[in-house]
Amino acid sequence: MSQLVERRETTYGIWEETSPVAATLSPQGRGDAVAVEQSRLTWRPSPAIAADVPVDFCIEFDVCGGPDGVRRFVPVDGYGPFTQKAWLAGLAIYRHARTLSNEQVFSYRMMKLIFDRVRSGREHLDRKFASSRDLFVRPTGRGGGIMASLLPDYVGLTSDGAGHSWSIRELTRHGRDAAVEAGYENPTNDRAIAYGLMQAAEMNPSPPLDRTAAQMRVLTALFDAGEDSTAVEDAVIDDVVERLCMAVEEHGDDVWERFEGWYAGRNNNLVQSLARKSGFPRLSRAVVKAALLRLGLRSYEYFGVCLSYFARVVRDDLSEPLTADERRTFVGMYLPQDCYGGLPLVLLRERWTLIGPVAARLWESPTDERLIGALHRLLQIYSDMASTRRAADRRFAALRTALQPTRDMERPESSAQETEVEERQEEHRRLRAAVRRLLLARREGCPDCANGAAWELEMELVGDGEAVVDVTCREHTFDGEYRYEFAEILTAIEGGDAPES
Repeated sequence: MSQLVERRETTYGIWEETSPVAATLSPQGRGDAVAVEQSRLTWRPSPAIAADVPVDFCIEFDVCGGPDGVRRFVPVDGYGPFTQKAWLAGLAIYRHARTLSNEQVFSYRMMKLIFDRVRSGREHLDRKFASSRDLFVRPTGRGGGIMASLLPDYVGLTSDGAGHSWSIRELTRHGRDAAVEAGYENPTNDRAIAYGLMQAAEMNPSPPLDRTAAQMRVLTALFDAGEDSTAVEDAVIDDVVERLCMAVEEHGDDVWERFEGWYAGRNNNLVQSLARKSGFPRLSRAVVKAALLRLGLRSYEYFGVCLSYFARVVRDDLSEPLTADERRTFVGMYLPQDCYGGLPLVLLRERWTLIGPVAARLWESPTDERLIGALHRLLQIYSDMASTRRAADRRFAALRTALQPTRDMERPESSAQETEVEERQEEHRRLRAAVRRLLLARREGCPDCANGAAWELEMELVGDGEAVVDVTCREHTFDGEYRYEFAEILTAIEGGDAPES
């Protein structure tokens, strides 16, 4: 049983460390185990910054010394909770070290609010791709360049273009073999997929990327940014920031539950309120959403700055200084790196299901350029798959939404519901226009009508790939029923709108 062996105070922390004890670490699913010496390192804020963090605030690491003699620092609470705590500690340290003004601290806190919002927003990519089924696209989502498999066609090729594109079955077979070789006796589906993609990425690593290109690679693997977000001018973003700051101040006296509901709750109307903020010109919802997303991407840099301030304190204030190898692994995980777009690797933990096999090796060899290239390729693969999946889901959801009647929401109770009704009515209008074009192109519908403007259309989705369209023409007493493949209607919708009479 470990015992407290040291307690000391530095400029920004009160440190407690226990004596090392023998322990055995066995990664989940693997048959091998690693003998380590493990101690517990606890950091608490020093009196200089204690007022800036909650009472009894602390951050704990398990310090594991492996057979190679290198100590590794693993957050006790997990990497997600660690980043939240380390951000708060880092901001307190940053504020004291650089004597930040209240306005500067407010800007960092605002960026933290934006960081939290975009990570819980629709644009945040959260697909896990944990089973082979997740890599298939159902027939209702195909078309418009979307195929049955989500795997990009470069998965399975080498750097010089040799080989062939892998099927989903081939990917999982390669991945299962690689996972078994890595020590997993009976790899789960998600692990087989992760190791299969790692194999593909190592066969075809990305060429070296500079900081800017690496940043875009990272951010597109975190968010479905779209083209709209890059088209927003800086002046518009500054305008939205001003509106947001005013709105947050107006809600400054709210209890947290009420503030959270207004700001990021399920039925929040933040975008609508910013678009129509009194004292400002009216903006479209799309512009406000794009500006918030651009701010969200920027917030990762602000978040990384705070993490790095705390990490530097840990790195520099240990009673037993880090060796060169320990420093390299610690810095590679917890401090910003150009190869990760100026972010610390720890901020990519949300993609660990996918990048874990490569990231674990990068922790051991943080400067290995081929591993960095493989990680960049993995992020590209994830971005391509997630974007394709979203496009397929949107194709399916657009038709389902359009087929649903809007009668149940004729009396919206909030501006958010009003906007939802308007969006659903617009989707329904586009659907009717597309179906009308299909009927006319196939010479179906009432034969006595020239353009079908007077037709009444009733539509219903049946099964997973068909829609039934009932056409009624009262003028000529005509009633007909037709079936269309889902992909046909979606292609017609994407082909353009026809004006409705």
